[in-house]
Amino acid sequence: MASRTLPVADSPGGPTGLTTLGRCLIAAGVASAVCAAVLNERDLLRIGFFAVTLPLLSAALAARTRLVVRAERAIEPTRVSVGTPVRATVTVHTTSRLLGGGLVFTEALPDAVGGSPRFVTPPPRRSDPPLNLSYPLTARVRGVHLIGPLTMRVSDSMGLVEYERELVGRTALTVVPRVTP
Repeated sequence: MASRTLPVADSPGGPTGLTTLGRCLIAAGVASAVCAAVLNERDLLRIGFFAVTLPLLSAALAARTRLVVRAERAIEPTRVSVGTPVRATVTVHTTSRLLGGGLVFTEALPDAVGGSPRFVTPPPRRSDPPLNLSYPLTARVRGVHLIGPLTMRVSDSMGLVEYERELVGRTALTVVPRVTP
């Protein structure tokens, strides 16, 4: 089993950045402020200020939030013949609480094994049991296939800022030719 613990805000790379909605809200706020200056409208300036400030405050709050997540992947069995189904299970442990949006987990798979599964989960709470995510694999081509990495995407409750982190690296799945008598 591969395992890795990452605090979201402290892991390398910082935030992935503002989402399209966050960038558009800042652009609308700047345009509103320019129009307010041209038209001499104080209320429009307040709206523009609010529109620019909201995504920036959301980014600051998301950067301060520490969501500690540990994940483990298990593939049973790790050596199969071509066409044999395999079950992969990812266990996700959270030790802190997330305010707002849910989590999106994506497992990268090679084309020879199948499509990449994506799991959308509700926001975790401290009292929640570990989350078990399971998906089938069927290798159609022999060789050593690397399963993973498992990535997690976290966004704030308004969808203005998002973070993406790698939780579990790669795990090898060995596929041998089909044995016939």
